[in-house]
Parts: sequence; structure tokens; C-alpha cells
Amino acid sequence: MPGARYFRISILVGPLQRIKSSMQTMAAGILRGAPRGESPVIAWPLVCGAAVAEKTEAIDFHRGILRVRVPDAGWRNELSRLAPQYAAALHELAGEKILSIAFVLPHEA
Repeated sequence: MPGARYFRISILVGPLQRIKSSMQTMAAGILRGAPRGESPVIAWPLVCGAAVAEKTEAIDFHRGILRVRVPDAGWRNELSRLAPQYAAALHELAGEKILSIAFVLPHEA
């Protein structure tokens, strides 16, 4: 039955989306209780995901700029392309306006 697989997947999608939404709401509530300026640093691994978080480190947040240490110029170039999406997600989750994300190399940090 060709539509059966779609039906089984769609049954799971609704509850998973509600769980994800609940977790995001809970994380946002916790982050909003963090001291001013620390929530974007804390939220970075949640926003960028496990694979990126493993290779990067949010260093600090000052005057709307989040500094993130990256391993090399290749990572900096790739993540710079995604910076607007990361900034929007950080703003939504952490509740602070992110003007920009500066991806810095280890010797620049």
C-alpha cells in the first residue's frame, strides 16, 4: 500500500513537533533566567547542533556580538554563511538581540 508509509510517518510527526516545541519553550524559559549577556553563549550549542558544537565554542557576548571560536578558516567561511539563521534562532531562544556572530580562529580569541 503506497500511502501506508506516509500515514505512519505523519502519525509520528505531530507528537514529535509538539515535544520539540515544548522543549524549546522550556529552554527559552531557563535561558531568560540567565544573567544578561550569558544566554546567547549558553544557547549556542542548542542552536547550532551537536556536530557544530563539538567543533566550536561560544566565547562571549558583548554589545550584541557573539564571538564563537572555530577550528579553521574553512569552518569560519561555512558558518558565516549561516550566521543570519543562527542569529535569528539565538534571538528567539535566548531573548537577546544578536547583531552579529564573529567566528574567530583560535589565535584570534
